[in-house]
This record gives sequence, C-alpha cells and structure tokens, in this order.
Amino acid sequence: MSTQIQRILLSIGVALVALSVLTDPYTFHLTGSDAFVAAPLWQSGLALLEIVLLLGGAALVLRDVGRPAFVVLLADVLCAVTLNAILTHRDGVSRFIWGIGAERHVRDVAVAFGLRVLVLMALAPALKRRAV
Repeated sequence: MSTQIQRILLSIGVALVALSVLTDPYTFHLTGSDAFVAAPLWQSGLALLEIVLLLGGAALVLRDVGRPAFVVLLADVLCAVTLNAILTHRDGVSRFIWGIGAERHVRDVAVAFGLRVLVLMALAPALKRRAV
C-alpha cells in the first residue's frame, strides 16, 4: 500500500475519533441523560481541545510529519483518558451507561479508544525512521 493511501486512511481514522468526541453527549451536556443542562465550561473545553488535537494530528499525518503527529495524537490520548477519568470519577459508571442503547455507547467509546491506539501504532515506525 502506498504511503499516501496510508496517510489518508490514518487521517480518516483520526477524523472518525473526532466525530465520536463531537457526538458524545458529554461534550455539550452535563450528563448523557439530561440534554437540558449545559456542560460546565471546563468539560466542553477539554472535549473541544481533544477535537483540536485530533484535527491537528490528522493534518500532520497528511503532511507526512510522523514524529510531531505522534506527539500530538499521544497528547490527545492523554487528554481523552484524563477527561474520561474525571467524568467517571464524578458520575461513576453512568458516564458510559445512559438512555436506551447503553451498550452501543460503551461500544462507541471502546472503538474510539481502539482507533486511537491503532493510529499511534501505525505512526510508531515513523519514530524509528527518524531516529536512525
């Protein structure tokens, strides 16, 4: 597979993760089950920071800048883990289980984290290439 196609596929994967963050009810609402109460500024701010990091990482991947893309996307993973840890500490497991179709939301979060790991693994060879 050509490197250009790989970069495009990686960028599509990152864009899908950004879309999952954007559609997560916790991005703009206090809880997943209450769409009438806005999220605190820090909660929406961290989610939007995560989206900016993802889009920045996708742009770096498209420009074939492996090491900075890896660092930016690793920062996104740390941001996502931190945000989810804070929300889980605040709301318990109801962070992931809300409304009808709770299993689907849990699966969406797991798939988004899986995509993050796959993208980082795909970018890891770029770190070795630069180091030699």
